[in-house]
Amino acid sequence: MKVSLTTIEAMLNGMINQTITREEASVWALQARKMEDDGQLIYEPEEAESIIWDAIQFLEAIDMQNSPGTYLYGEDDIRLYAQQIASSHE
Repeated sequence: MKVSLTTIEAMLNGMINQTITREEASVWALQARKMEDDGQLIYEPEEAESIIWDAIQFLEAIDMQNSPGTYLYGEDDIRLYAQQIASSHE
């Protein structure tokens, strides 16, 4: 499985634009973690591995709630993270 900064941006923007759910993003990130555990995750570019891995971990927790109906990461957090990812590969 190949994961790029563009892939991460698409996941974040999909949540912002409500074309994917938090749960879908989390499931995708869990799949990426499994691929990493199996040695089958490819980072593109390779130099961005730590940024991509941090983003995968962020996405894994994106559907976590700290109380019923209140997410650990709000929409502002998602927007800020999307901006950080975008600026990391301008």
